[in-house]
Amino acid sequence: MRGIIRHRGILITVAVLVGISVTAATFYPGYMSPDSVRQLKQARSASYTDWHPPIMALVWGILDSVIPGPVGMLVFHNILFWSGLGLTISLVAPRSLLAPVLVLAVGFFPSVFALLSTIWKDVGMASALLLAFSLLPLRRSPLIRVCVCAKPCLPSLRLCGPA
Repeated sequence: MRGIIRHRGILITVAVLVGISVTAATFYPGYMSPDSVRQLKQARSASYTDWHPPIMALVWGILDSVIPGPVGMLVFHNILFWSGLGLTISLVAPRSLLAPVLVLAVGFFPSVFALLSTIWKDVGMASALLLAFSLLPLRRSPLIRVCVCAKPCLPSLRLCGPA
């Protein structure tokens, strides 16, 4: 029993990797709506408008140069989502042996799983927010020095000095 608890982090990591792999294999190369196609065009031309998030088009442009088409963004969104989910569940249920099962149960819940197929700014934002949320408890860690600073109109990310 102690061995299983000791290796719980490894089991959660395996669950995250299974989630990423199954999602990418199931939905390869990724569903693209007309909005997604327009954003990919922006990414390839490096000509951005305010209709879509320029940062997503910039990231997609970089990914597209390595892995052409939607599959790079599909994998990127899923890495963000599954990593954030794994970290969140490991923080919420630190001693639970069911944590790896919970990662897969939540990630493969039909309404969650179906959205992970789509290359939309909403999916990317939700995945990034989940990962950011899971990293908040680690903000004082020497390994992670990122803090969210509230500004009057817009929250911004900044690097923090020594804790």
